[in-house]
Amino acid sequence: MPCAARAAPDYYEGEAFSPDDGRLLYREQHWAQRQAGAVQRITLFACPDGRPFARRILRERAGVAAPDFDFEDARDGYREGLRSEGGKRVAYTQAPASRERSAVVAVPRGGVADAGFDARMRELWPQLAAGRSARVAFLIPSRLAFYDFRAEPERPQPDPTQLRVRLRMDAWYAFAAPDIELVYDASSRKLASFSGLSTIRDERGRYRKTRILFADRAPPPPMPADAAAVVPLSGRCGK
Repeated sequence: MPCAARAAPDYYEGEAFSPDDGRLLYREQHWAQRQAGAVQRITLFACPDGRPFARRILRERAGVAAPDFDFEDARDGYREGLRSEGGKRVAYTQAPASRERSAVVAVPRGGVADAGFDARMRELWPQLAAGRSARVAFLIPSRLAFYDFRAEPERPQPDPTQLRVRLRMDAWYAFAAPDIELVYDASSRKLASFSGLSTIRDERGRYRKTRILFADRAPPPPMPADAAAVVPLSGRCGK
């Protein structure tokens, strides 16, 4: 049996940059809160000036790789997520000035929802570290469905201190979906960088390409997890 995946720390941060001009787009602040044997993960997405404008709350009771989660962007009111209702899993999305759309979804074995991809990558670590690819089904809330991707480790790995993995959509229309590149620290198994489409959209409502760098050592959290879960969100970034 492979060694257990290492859990993410209780608090860590990341900075998202534009891959085109290197401009800082936003910051991510991640908390983990343990309640009654379950884990709740809270993420605030903050403007470069520090004002939080979006939040994701993820609850691992329904599964580590495909947990229930709610995401809200206060800039335009966009929402998406996955919830448990009456023993079923329901994906939902709500575009600005529109009604919520939802559908019951069957979570495939090993299926991934939102930030659960990190837990799934850690589960697959022995296989990926051995140079073998793996199929991973990802929930795309805006489509209310899971889509197959393939996690492909680089061969050979250019840096023995890292594990580099590329996620590609496993379908004939994959040309329409850009790859996601993940770089993990081989020792700690922590995500060091993410390159690809982000949850955060641009001013036109399009998912934007980002390169997110995660700090090796997190500073003290700016507030407790309970406060991060309820802090008011700003409706705009910039001046």
